[in-house]
Amino acid sequence: MVGDANCLLSGSLKDKINLTALIAKTSKRVKNSGAGGSYLRLLKTSNFQLIDFLADRIPAYAILSHTWGEDEVLFADMEEGRAEGKAAYKKIQCSCKQAAAHGFGYIWIDTCCIDKSSSAELSEAINSMFSWYQEAEICYAYLGDVSANVGTEDFKSVFANSRWITRGWTLQELIGPSKLVFFSREWIAVGTKSTPRDELAQITGISVGILTGVTSLESTSVARRISGASHRATTRVEDRAYCLMGLFDVNMPLLYGEGEKAFIRLQEEVMKHSDDQSLFAWTDPTATADYHQGLLARSPAYFVNSGNVMPPYEGGLYVAALDCPVPPDYEGFIGIYLKRVSTGADQYVRVKVHALCKITARGSIETVYAGHFRLDIGPEDIFPLHAFQLRKGPTQYDGYKLIRVFSSSREDRPAPILTSQRWPPARRPYTFKISKGNSRLAGALLLERDDGEKLVILLGSNTDFGVGFEVASISKFEDWEELQRSFNSQAPGTNMVLENHRVRVNTEPQVHDGVKYYMVDLVVQALYHAPNPIDVIREMIPGVQSHSDERPPHAKVTPSLGFEKFKRHFRPPRIQGRSRAPRIFKSPAETASVI
Repeated sequence: MVGDANCLLSGSLKDKINLTALIAKTSKRVKNSGAGGSYLRLLKTSNFQLIDFLADRIPAYAILSHTWGEDEVLFADMEEGRAEGKAAYKKIQCSCKQAAAHGFGYIWIDTCCIDKSSSAELSEAINSMFSWYQEAEICYAYLGDVSANVGTEDFKSVFANSRWITRGWTLQELIGPSKLVFFSREWIAVGTKSTPRDELAQITGISVGILTGVTSLESTSVARRISGASHRATTRVEDRAYCLMGLFDVNMPLLYGEGEKAFIRLQEEVMKHSDDQSLFAWTDPTATADYHQGLLARSPAYFVNSGNVMPPYEGGLYVAALDCPVPPDYEGFIGIYLKRVSTGADQYVRVKVHALCKITARGSIETVYAGHFRLDIGPEDIFPLHAFQLRKGPTQYDGYKLIRVFSSSREDRPAPILTSQRWPPARRPYTFKISKGNSRLAGALLLERDDGEKLVILLGSNTDFGVGFEVASISKFEDWEELQRSFNSQAPGTNMVLENHRVRVNTEPQVHDGVKYYMVDLVVQALYHAPNPIDVIREMIPGVQSHSDERPPHAKVTPSLGFEKFKRHFRPPRIQGRSRAPRIFKSPAETASVI
């Protein structure tokens, strides 16, 4: 029985990794997803009975991730009653005991839930395995060579050298589940996929975004996904390719004995579904200078240096005209917004799904492909060239004027996006190339207020692929090198106060001709201090001295001022940031209107 196993449950460590909050006890919930094959065989945690469930009747289940050892319990052993005599039987017992303690009536374990004597069943299982790990309520990652009794620092070293980290199949078992708990060889919980996530990302080479589910696999380049397996090994050469099928959502028949051709077939399948050219961004460090090879790599090991390769940039915004007239006058056609994505040629996804648009004239007919899936485009879309373009800013009616613009370089300045905005003033540069890196200065804007007070707004990079700004006084503006050294950028949208000014820089990313532009809108507001009314009256009357010892420069009024000039001199700051109706359509969707 389950209770006969000498297993230590993780209850004593709940404070350490908060298992209670991590695990959703939903054993009574029935899933209605047909993904992952026609049926799933699960092991009942109470009596070790194997039960087959049709795809639309699969109950909530836990799943085990582990590395194979000696004398594993196979499907035939469970069927013929030989399981208890196997050395790995304790692993089956402890897995079931752990799942039952967390409220799950079923668990999936690859060694005993797949009948490997059937080639058809084995092929279906391998093609479905990634989705099974995704659908599991929780995954138990058993580290048979890691002890919970080592110190914190030693544990990191031991964990980094665990056999579980080095195996090919455990890559999809790490990425697939939304919840994963690591267990030591004593079956004591020692961590989760999200704690400590930074250390886990460093050890495995998998980004924090992928581990936590914030970044989708679809938004990660092909090269980066394969790179995660570059250091991993499998018992059979073909499995180096088969263990990656789930990461690319492709299926192929298993042909054990084909050797390295399996990885070639995998890349060919990927090319059928994606036009991501990072598939070719690999190197063979062992090749000589005169060695010749085709475009496809022979092994995932060739992608060892491709972990930072980014996906291709996304296309612009498009409108697809439907063959449906627009009510109530039924003139024009209903349109939906589409965006071209990098997962395949002529592939699009719906965007701006909260609204439809009206199209007065339809363009040429083109065949496009729109997937039924939801594609999560990450915020880290990288383009060959990033640039700032000034779009909105203060004018003389706001009490400020732009008197000088500085740029890091006039070479390779991207052409501006055509715009009807009348800011900045003519004959001033208003596009700046952004260097990729941390706190790289791209441009500086020198503004002057009505009273002569000046300030500098600095634009540059915030992180490796982000943008930011900073505000500085004119006394700090000595030369470009000095500004670059002291540039400490803040995220767009942040309100910064410098002496008598409040500044906010808003940015909107746009893509045009392969360049990612950050359209810059400056909001600058003077911080006026209310003048003393008595002092104002005294200054308006000739010969009357003010008793104020101090007065802000902008509040000084000379006796010769008339009432109209006085009113303009004390003009209150204009309210900034009033947004006009945003432009929804970008080329080539300019002919559409919102309905």
